[in-house]
Amino acid sequence: MSETIEKRLSDLGVTLPVAAAPAANYVPYCRTGNLLFTAGQLPLKDGKLQARGNDAVPFELCGDKDDSCHIVPGHVVGNRIVLPADASATRVRYCWADSPICTVADASLPAPPFELSIN
Repeated sequence: MSETIEKRLSDLGVTLPVAAAPAANYVPYCRTGNLLFTAGQLPLKDGKLQARGNDAVPFELCGDKDDSCHIVPGHVVGNRIVLPADASATRVRYCWADSPICTVADASLPAPPFELSIN
């Protein structure tokens, strides 16, 4: 197949979103008390996060061990996701595991899975 990815996407009518320009130094997360704010991990449409369904977006908070993960509700606030976080959390995951719940998308594509180390 000699087609380029760009041509194939164009033929399918898929338009990829333009990556947002950084407004300042990139900080992927910020922990404040029992809240965790993530930024820059999910796609934007017209400068805003897009969540399907209700405003709760399921994330996993994990400790150091794989069996320590549990689902928490994330809420879209502007261009960030706000999660309740406990002090033992060292990782946050989105759209992870064997049967992930993925509810964030731009106009045409779902947000990709990610795991973010936090401390």
